Amino acid sequence: MCGVSSVGFPATKPQPLNITNKVAAIVLMGDPSTTKGQAFHVGSSKGDGVFSRQKPNGCRYVSGKTMSFCDAGDPFCEAGGHDLSTHMRYVSAYGQTATDFAVSMFHLAYESRSTWHPNTKYDANMIAFTLLLSFLVALVAAKPTTCAKGAHVIVARGSLEPQGPGAMGELAEKVLKLVPGSDIESLVYPALYNEYLESQPVGVRTLTSVIQAYVKNCPKTQLVLMGYSQGAHVIMDTICGASSTGFPATLPQPSFVTDKISSVILLGDPSLTEGQTFHVGTSVGSGMFPRNLPAGCDSIAKKTVSVCDKGDPFCEAGGKDLSVHLGYIPVWGDYVVKESVRLAKAFIKKAKAC
Repeated sequence: MCGVSSVGFPATKPQPLNITNKVAAIVLMGDPSTTKGQAFHVGSSKGDGVFSRQKPNGCRYVSGKTMSFCDAGDPFCEAGGHDLSTHMRYVSAYGQTATDFAVSMFHLAYESRSTWHPNTKYDANMIAFTLLLSFLVALVAAKPTTCAKGAHVIVARGSLEPQGPGAMGELAEKVLKLVPGSDIESLVYPALYNEYLESQPVGVRTLTSVIQAYVKNCPKTQLVLMGYSQGAHVIMDTICGASSTGFPATLPQPSFVTDKISSVILLGDPSLTEGQTFHVGTSVGSGMFPRNLPAGCDSIAKKTVSVCDKGDPFCEAGGKDLSVHLGYIPVWGDYVVKESVRLAKAFIKKAKAC
């Protein structure tokens, strides 16, 4: 895809756009050509692999649909590593994340019809891709879910942020420190901007699967949901049901799911609707994609904090100050962390009393 540019290997050119446009997703584990600074790197490793790329820019056309896993100690994707077991355990450690990413990118490519068309020869590729995903799912299913004793924090990043928790991760880490026994999961979804109308529903489907599976496997663990921008929209459509014009309608989550949610923290939610009691901030009116059925959020209204300040062009339709949308962490970070921790501890106290 990227062209060969590692020292010691015969150089080749990157694949042309007519090829890369047909690629829905690339999932890599322990890639020896890992190169420091590539946006699609996921894991704890630092630096380059044993055969790092001299021209990593060759990967630019597939960067947004690639996820490359490499952890510290892997002797192949982290030059100087000495732990072969790290290289061998990616499927068990990251299989679910890899599968979620591949599935979400597959749905996005299929629905947008900008890369694959169901009536072309690429149908065979889609079938093969689906079979591969089924294999990955089977491998992941064999690994039991580890249930957090505190809270399971799920973070949905904003548009164009690289895979991971994004800016909201800073606040999620603070919650983890203040609620003992907690862990964090970053929602795997495209988070694209230009293709927002296709990207956001993929996030809704993925989050629905994630939270329903987690509640089923860990019925005693509370969920904390944190989302920024498009990620906030994904969370609220998942929980409240999607009802904004231009998006596929969905139903609100059933009570067996919402009862396990201790708090929902949102920053710059484009689906914010005027009159919602959980709005905090100086904005007036609704966001870009207000809800036609805001009552779907009633089940979580008392445990939701949705921050939107005046001028934010996404959560306040007509706003023109992008810096407001990007500046919530330093302004509101301490407040929303405090609220999330308060609600989490109240959930634990209530559970012990039952």
